[in-house]
Amino acid sequence: MSADDARRREDAKYFHWGGAHSRGETPERGWRQEQEVPTPGGTYRRMDSSREVDPSDKRFTEYKSGQISGKTSREQADKDIYLVRDQGWSGQWVRVENERFDPDIRQPLEKLARDFPDRFQIVTVTRKQRTQFIELGRQLERDAPQLELFDATQLREQHKARQQAARDARLREQRALDKAPREKERQALERVDLVKKRDTRARVQSEARVADKAQQKTAKSRALERDPEEQARTREDNRDKAKPPVVAKVRADPTPKTKDARERAEANAREMADNIGLNLGNAQAEQVQAILREGRESKDVSREIEPTRSQQPPAPPPAPQRTWEQEREHARALAREAGLSPQIMGILGLNTNNPPKMIDVGQARTQADSERDRSIHQQRERERSERQREGRYRGD
Repeated sequence: MSADDARRREDAKYFHWGGAHSRGETPERGWRQEQEVPTPGGTYRRMDSSREVDPSDKRFTEYKSGQISGKTSREQADKDIYLVRDQGWSGQWVRVENERFDPDIRQPLEKLARDFPDRFQIVTVTRKQRTQFIELGRQLERDAPQLELFDATQLREQHKARQQAARDARLREQRALDKAPREKERQALERVDLVKKRDTRARVQSEARVADKAQQKTAKSRALERDPEEQARTREDNRDKAKPPVVAKVRADPTPKTKDARERAEANAREMADNIGLNLGNAQAEQVQAILREGRESKDVSREIEPTRSQQPPAPPPAPQRTWEQEREHARALAREAGLSPQIMGILGLNTNNPPKMIDVGQARTQADSERDRSIHQQRERERSERQREGRYRGD
């Protein structure tokens, strides 16, 4: 080897080292020098500078400080074309301007650059840049007698870490998307549960109100059973409430004719009681009065809704002195006119032809008090028996 050949070889080495360092192809960035890659036919391609992280990230650079010609350069070009087209590599050829570039090498590489513009380029530097690259290569050789190769294993680990971080981010995003429907379903279930609780609370309150009303009604019924006078007043109130609205309206504003008819009917009833000489106790008098009132009101409904002159009873004539048979017949006529039931007429003694008997008021009152006391005693006994049965039931 001549001195010129040795100098050209040395310049090519420094040009390669300085150019790679200037372009950032350093070991710290994953680049390796003089790496060999297998090619067809059992051969390999030794690259000036290369970086291979994974199958999707493979790059190389070929530095030419002088002319590009001869068999070696043609073989390098053929192997690089194979790597770019068939193996997914990306690469560059760096040459110096105005240096010889054989057409049989340049033309295939230019076609490769046109076919794959993003993966292969031919880069041309000036002669001044070549000189700078060579000087930088010598300086690097003085500072570091032997260039350290980058540990590709460390680069792969870093790449794997980046990939794992990306997978974790995608997984978190997918989990968030999967969680959204479950969160909506949970909120919907909470709303349904809230509605059920509200309905249950409303139903319990309604049942409590119904039970309270039933209890009040039961207590009122028991009180009425203990007090016959209260029973009579309650029945009278219930009859008043059950009357048709039109009747109530007519009664609220009675005409003078209906008012006079009612007063005459009441006078006839009093006269009837006086004529038969009947004296009753307070409870019996109220009971008879309620029945009389009920009979009068049932007959007065049609008169009060549409009163006519023909329906008004005539004014009673002055009562002459009559025998007891005439008084009884007169009382019967008044009772029928007043609409008294056979039961009341029997109580008044109008259903018999025997002379009327005078009622001992004191004896009748005593009997009434005894009956009331016995009724109260029986009611208390029934209540005590009911409490005892309830106590036994709760104890069981």
